[in-house]
Amino acid sequence: MGDLTIEQRLLNVMKSVKYIQKDKEFRKGDRVLYRVVSHDTVIRETRPYFIEQGVLVVPTVIRHERIGSNLTIITVSIEFINVDKTDDKIKVEYVGYGVDASDKGPGKAISYAVRYAILKVLCLETGDDPENDTDDAMEETITDEQEINLREICDSKNFPIDKTLDALANKIFQIKNISDLPQSKFKDAQKLLMEKRANDATAQR
Repeated sequence: MGDLTIEQRLLNVMKSVKYIQKDKEFRKGDRVLYRVVSHDTVIRETRPYFIEQGVLVVPTVIRHERIGSNLTIITVSIEFINVDKTDDKIKVEYVGYGVDASDKGPGKAISYAVRYAILKVLCLETGDDPENDTDDAMEETITDEQEINLREICDSKNFPIDKTLDALANKIFQIKNISDLPQSKFKDAQKLLMEKRANDATAQR
């Protein structure tokens, strides 16, 4: 195996791991809003084959930002290294998001970045279990990633993030929290923020 390049080793890992089932559910009451594949599942399913092929996976945080009271954004450089020739490596960068008001935000963001970097580098499929599909008639609310996008828009315009999104939810969409925003209203919320109308609503509170 010592003469295999990092590309050949990663190809062998790809041949060994063809699919990873989404296993983590986000619920509202009895409803399953959406599913993702967890960091632990990605590591559990790929780590034995990285070891078998002599591939080290080394993440390094290169940028870190805290936005508002609970959003951490981290850019992580992930190196896939040939253990028999350590200068033979592939490096990718991925952005990770961690939504947490305590000190767990950076850890969540790093796990997010590493999980998706491995999935993308190995071109792994993920999917839902058809037996657990939700009722199509029940509209899903926005995902964590979509809420993060709304927060990023607020930050880019120097809006007070939590106050602006609370006003957007309460005054305009008549919901308690922005996380309860229906998927069909997501683009409307983006447009309102970009047009600064949400900020106007905040000023009127």
